[in-house]
Amino acid sequence: IRETFINYKKPFEGLVVVFGHTPQHSGKPIIQANKIGIDTAAAYGGPLTAVALDEKDGLVEVIQS
Repeated sequence: IRETFINYKKPFEGLVVVFGHTPQHSGKPIIQANKIGIDTAAAYGGPLTAVALDEKDGLVEVIQS
């Protein structure tokens, strides 16, 4: 189900889904028009990732440490 969800390109009724528990070992978040995946494999040595969101403008900033 993870691959199906990640590859899904259609809108979610005008919403953006922010999700985790799908580690991206590249250390880069998934940022698509309909979803943002913030699991950048911190448990495996990757960076810890957070996002700043604005209700009007959407994604404002990706923050990593």
